[in-house]
Amino acid sequence: MPFSKHKIIAGLNKHEPWAQALVYQQYFSEVLNIIRRITSDSPDAEDLVADVYIKFFGYESGFPNYKKMEYFLYVTARNKAIDYTRIRRRMLSNGPFSDEQIRDCDTERVYSNSEWEDRAHLQSVLYPFVENLNQVCRQVFEYHYIRGMDLDEIAERLNVSKKTLENNKSRLLKILKEKVNQNGGRRLLFLNIIL
Repeated sequence: MPFSKHKIIAGLNKHEPWAQALVYQQYFSEVLNIIRRITSDSPDAEDLVADVYIKFFGYESGFPNYKKMEYFLYVTARNKAIDYTRIRRRMLSNGPFSDEQIRDCDTERVYSNSEWEDRAHLQSVLYPFVENLNQVCRQVFEYHYIRGMDLDEIAERLNVSKKTLENNKSRLLKILKEKVNQNGGRRLLFLNIIL
């Protein structure tokens, strides 16, 4: 990477085209894969990627660091894909929607700036604990909770058994729940991040 993560974040926060292009190129495939996994490889996946980047590049509050930038990008991709799937499911079961109904459904998982700040704060509290866990726990957190991969995919990718991942996932959740409870009892917010 020719630019440091700090410089990329500074560029993104100033809406610099070079930083936006760099992030777009670097994360396009990952964002597309997240969306395809959730939407069952929808032909609309690339359009959804465009929607993700429109929201990402329009984010006005700025990113305090690279991890939070990645988190925002992955969560935005996941939420767009979930919203798309929800809309498709409703359309198939209830017939066509009005534009107003689609807009309402599309914004069900959009977070206000204060909610994003709460989520970002909790992430900043959790990351140091995640980083101190064993490698498999860290990977479960990254791949399962941030990127939205299922345990079978992670097991195949890491060449470990699904049972190992399930055990590490349980350990990870127990540790993170304890940490959340110590940090002002924000269990509801924690569950919102995990789900």
